[in-house]
Amino acid sequence: HVQSAENSQGASARGTLRRKEHKKVLTHHLYFCMRDFGHTVGEDAEIYFSLWDSRRGEYLSERFLVRISKDGFSNYVEKLHSNCTIFTDLGNADLSRDLYVIAHVMRCGRMLYSDSGKNKTGSAVYRRPHGVGVLSLAEAAQDHSEELEMTFK
Repeated sequence: HVQSAENSQGASARGTLRRKEHKKVLTHHLYFCMRDFGHTVGEDAEIYFSLWDSRRGEYLSERFLVRISKDGFSNYVEKLHSNCTIFTDLGNADLSRDLYVIAHVMRCGRMLYSDSGKNKTGSAVYRRPHGVGVLSLAEAAQDHSEELEMTFK
């Protein structure tokens, strides 16, 4: 009934229909979900994801953290929802720029890999850089599908 009432409001007295004005989308949101981490670090790892604007040379978002256990991603399958985030309030100007999702991988453990197998009580845990991945959002901006699966390089 509501839709019928809205449609009848567009009709004039002569029986012609007026087109509805299409509202322009001013903000966009990017739903990001990490489904698989295909690399075993050997220790616990933290992956920080953020949006990068290559033209301005600055980050557009805060960092989003995903934790990976030393056994791999399998321990976190039941917490799949915690590996997802939404990057909000991206304007049309943001989408026309060269945007990238940057992933910083940090290894959390002992200072040296050789020390990892030894059980030392009271030893410190260090966060060490392990790698970085970059994913261009140019393809995602052109593809208007609901879901797009992409791989970092």
